Amino acid sequence: MARTRQAVALKRVPEPDTVKAAHHTIVSLEPTGGFLKGTKLEFADGLNCIIGGRGTGKTTVLEFVRYVLGLMPDEKASAARARSIKALLQTNLGNGRLRMQLRTKHGMGYVAERPWNDTAQILNDRGEAMAVSFERDNIFKADVYSQNEIEEIATNPKLQLALLDKFIEEDVQHINAEIRKVDRDLGQNATELLRLDSEIGDLHDSASEEPALQEKLKAFQKAEGPDAKLVNAAHARKALREKEHKTLEVLRSDLSKVKQDIEVVTGGLVRRVGARFDADLLDGTNAEVFAPVKWHVQELQTLLETAAARISDQAEAADSAVAEHQTALAERHAKSAFHESDCARPSACNAARRQSGTPPAD
Repeated sequence: MARTRQAVALKRVPEPDTVKAAHHTIVSLEPTGGFLKGTKLEFADGLNCIIGGRGTGKTTVLEFVRYVLGLMPDEKASAARARSIKALLQTNLGNGRLRMQLRTKHGMGYVAERPWNDTAQILNDRGEAMAVSFERDNIFKADVYSQNEIEEIATNPKLQLALLDKFIEEDVQHINAEIRKVDRDLGQNATELLRLDSEIGDLHDSASEEPALQEKLKAFQKAEGPDAKLVNAAHARKALREKEHKTLEVLRSDLSKVKQDIEVVTGGLVRRVGARFDADLLDGTNAEVFAPVKWHVQELQTLLETAAARISDQAEAADSAVAEHQTALAERHAKSAFHESDCARPSACNAARRQSGTPPAD
């Protein structure tokens, strides 16, 4: 029977009183059910070789390690491999559990237990459950490459890039965080640019009317007597009406932006500040330090949320009030425009002024 071998870089845990290790170590792996039920693998300090014939469980052991550490392949990057590994785990673990003992390079010991299709439960040296996650918290970093995976990396540029990124993982995470921040800022800027673009369009439309207005103004300036004064006064009032209308329109847009921005900024700040505290800090040896700190932060969060709600409500109330006045102003403008349409005929305008008790224009 052909014999194959796979090498797994696994280390035995150092004694607690030894110096800080240069790497994380895996002490043992013990399946409590499935294909390898009853087997306990204790790993030596150094290179460990698992040797056996086809179907004896070499690949299964490696994938068990990968599964407990939360290092399953990305389905988007390699869907076929992800499906294959999941099928192998489900078949060979069944209803059992995996128990792995390990120690970090900082000397922290953990025991991780994980059944199929569930999250891992992590215990400390004292057997106490810890609110940590291998996938999320990066407390135990490792690289796992199974059968044919190295060959696949050698031929796939995307996987090669992912491998290189692991050497600067913290830098990549920092850069990705900056990218997300810039993306949020760009989203906010895009909203503001759309508003400004709308204003520019309105100004452009107004500016395009300037040549025609200039020609009309020249014709009016050539006129003599009371007609010129009446027309110029009518145009001045029309310009004022347009300015009044535009002012209220832009003001409503500003109030809407105030309401939107205060909710986004305050909500994000409250979430970020609150996320700084976890069970390790609040239940740890220095809990008496972090408890009052959290209380002060919660007071600030409450103040921010209350202030944001008041500002948002006030902005909405102000917008409603402006909308009502905008309607009233539109009615006044309509009446003024109707009156000035009569004043386009000076004789009719003077007659209207005399009927209203206003002296005719000179």
